[in-house]
Amino acid sequence: MNRFSDRGSTPLVSTKKKKSRQRLFLFGTLHFSLFTLHSSLRSPPRLFPVKREERKEKRIGSFASQSIDFIEYFWYNISIKITIGGKRMVYGVIDKKSSRYYTYLKAVFDAIENKQVKYNWLITDTEIVAHSSRLDALNTSVHWKHEDGKPIAISAPEYYFLSGEELTKIISEDDSQWIWGVLSGFEKSIPLDEILKYPLPESNGYEGFWKNPPSIQHPLATMEIVPWDSSCVLLLSTNKEVVEKFKKAFPKCQDLSAYNSQ
Repeated sequence: MNRFSDRGSTPLVSTKKKKSRQRLFLFGTLHFSLFTLHSSLRSPPRLFPVKREERKEKRIGSFASQSIDFIEYFWYNISIKITIGGKRMVYGVIDKKSSRYYTYLKAVFDAIENKQVKYNWLITDTEIVAHSSRLDALNTSVHWKHEDGKPIAISAPEYYFLSGEELTKIISEDDSQWIWGVLSGFEKSIPLDEILKYPLPESNGYEGFWKNPPSIQHPLATMEIVPWDSSCVLLLSTNKEVVEKFKKAFPKCQDLSAYNSQ
């Protein structure tokens, strides 16, 4: 068969080859555009550093490593903008009918199948009826001691920061009643110095719990557990599965949005 057309000496290229070349050209153009955008975005400092596992292979500027860098950076910044903008989808419940007294954290941890160990916890604005010195140390209210028969006020820190494993161990040793408090859970990649750039959460006085859509008080937190005046407990999370597990364990609890709409 003649490889040339009747209109001159222009070679006839198969449709399949044309499409293959077009895809290759578009793929190369897309990679170059993404790489250029990635380079321009790298100069501003990140809101906070993300710890990533060290790659075994050396970074030699390959296509794969450049693409991974861009995707991680792009998704990271998008998620931070969503977080800071308060546009996250938050799921919340309130439980005030499952127990006579509130709040006992072991029951909460059991209900969410110990997902708390995945996070670091900022603990603020607490009042705890503790039976051990370790749990009592998590009180942020004023402590009292007696010397010569006279009460002496001892100031307490404004916050405590613990790993999920540490918190779980403390509660397993002393599951006493929490009257007030906010336990804010953070991804373990988020450093404390970034967390403390925002106001410390308060158990009483934050309106975001009580209006729709409910919101987590700390903008970088993934979950918040709020013992509220020994009368109820609130659980808010960006992870719907965690909230659903709590609902299953405590069927008398109520969706927080529905509660706020009453």
